[in-house]
Amino acid sequence: MILRWAFSLSIAALAAILLSACSLAGDITPPPGSSGGPLTATSVAPASTSAAPAVAYSGLGYPSIPPSAAKGAALFAQHCAQCHGEKGAGDGQMAAQLQFPPANFTDPALARNATPAKWFDTITKGKIDRLMPPFADSLTEAQRWDVTFFLFTLNAPQSSVDAGKAIYGAKCAECHGERGKGDGPMASSGRPLSDLGDPATLAAKSQTDLFNAIRDGQGQAMPAYADSLTDDERWSVADYIRTFSYDYLAPGAKPAEAHGTITGSVTNGTAGGRQPSGLDVVLYGFDQFQLATTVTETLQADGSFTFGDVLYIPGRAFIVTTDYGGVPYSSDVASFQGDSAKLDVPLKVYEVTTDTSFLRVDRMHIFFDFSGAGAVVGELFIMSNTGDKTLSLDAGLQFELPPGAKNLSIQNATAGRDYRETPTGFSLTTPILPGGGSQQILVSFSLPYDGQLAFSQKVPFPVATANVLVPGLGVKVSSDQLQPTGVRDVQGTQFQNYTATNLAAGSTLTFNLAGGAGGSSPAVIVDRRNLIVGGAGLTLAVAGLGWWLFSRRAPSAALPADRDGLIKAIADLDNKFEAGEMSEKEYERQRAKLKAKLIEQWND
Repeated sequence: MILRWAFSLSIAALAAILLSACSLAGDITPPPGSSGGPLTATSVAPASTSAAPAVAYSGLGYPSIPPSAAKGAALFAQHCAQCHGEKGAGDGQMAAQLQFPPANFTDPALARNATPAKWFDTITKGKIDRLMPPFADSLTEAQRWDVTFFLFTLNAPQSSVDAGKAIYGAKCAECHGERGKGDGPMASSGRPLSDLGDPATLAAKSQTDLFNAIRDGQGQAMPAYADSLTDDERWSVADYIRTFSYDYLAPGAKPAEAHGTITGSVTNGTAGGRQPSGLDVVLYGFDQFQLATTVTETLQADGSFTFGDVLYIPGRAFIVTTDYGGVPYSSDVASFQGDSAKLDVPLKVYEVTTDTSFLRVDRMHIFFDFSGAGAVVGELFIMSNTGDKTLSLDAGLQFELPPGAKNLSIQNATAGRDYRETPTGFSLTTPILPGGGSQQILVSFSLPYDGQLAFSQKVPFPVATANVLVPGLGVKVSSDQLQPTGVRDVQGTQFQNYTATNLAAGSTLTFNLAGGAGGSSPAVIVDRRNLIVGGAGLTLAVAGLGWWLFSRRAPSAALPADRDGLIKAIADLDNKFEAGEMSEKEYERQRAKLKAKLIEQWND
């Protein structure tokens, strides 16, 4: 796996093993496109009339503004849907690989017994025992509340909320007020009612708690509705009351659109580098990792750019890109926050160099799998470019593999474009930007193993730390370079961890493996797509906008060279514009280029 843009590698629940055993904590920050893992909840009793025990909120603070289900939906799609599914039914693409089934938030038995405090706490702290990572660092407190309340919409269709609103208006509003503020005309002035829209009031209350209060009443202050309302009607009222504390969005509904302005500047991060100007600057907008809009502007002489009247919905992610010196560059992912319709997105570019002396391997992680014939090895290189120029790899960056290595695979990379196989390993052919951890490569290959393996691999650049992770205790590891750092038990599987430090460029890491793997191997599985650790479910996976941009390699494709191709390209462009897949400004820009090229070809 090669990650070109300024995004980090998402390890999801791999924290259970690697964060403790391999000191990867500093390596990883889940990007907006990463898989966050399951929001697995503890088991609950079927929701009828028995509420689950209330869980007091133990986090940082209640939301200062109403959480947005629309923003929560976008965040859920980015961080949770790979496991929980697009609609929260626990049927995501990764669900089959997980040891524990992801929670099904569409199940009333789960949703009606959950509280906002409990779900917020789970999202914040994670459940490592069920392979779910914490999101305290990768999502802000407000974003975690947005996701929390989005989950409540998955069991609150518009029809239920509308029915509840009608019943509430007829039977409850005269005391509780139109929006639950406790200010209805029949409210007692001597004993004010609770504000049902205050997050603190209902944070520890489930839908079942609300259902029971509606059914049984509250002493002399509130009548019981056990006989005058059906169960379905009481659930509908509970659903409507919950909307007092967040901005509701019906399941599957499209969020309302708004317009904003995105500004920024392109600066040169190389000392003495020239100020770029006149470049095409391209804005990409994404909804749930699907490209939603593309707009192109020209960089001004002072390096500034402005995208005016940008259409967006809550949660839409934006990236600004440009080409400089033949290298594509991208901004960080950004989105409009709160009620602000202005967004500043800076973008930095660099001069290029072929000097590799600034390249370092911060960490090199080596994993073994003995479950099949021979051994399958996974290697993760986390590299830094300590200079202030982009390393151009037109000639290729050489990596050697152990003798006898076969079946080379580099995750999310294409042979012939991103790398080339060589007689001793592979050659990387993508640029490396300045910065710590700016290049991350996940490699897998196979080696023969019949109970003995002399592992030997030359390191092309200085390696600060090399970690070797071997599952089980049946295989013995011996080396003059590696130091044992302990045996850890994770999910019932034992892992041996060994570490070497300060390997010089051109030196060779060697160690011996001996013994039968026995039944230990299911703990680590390396395949051509993912490195899966922990039997069925700890996944090292890259996803999201950074990889989409890298796979493109350049913001614009070359124009067709012949008249027929140009005519077809214009027709395709017209169809895209008519289908609403691009803005009018971008359509006119691309059509003008194609038309000019066609006239040139026709005149020739």
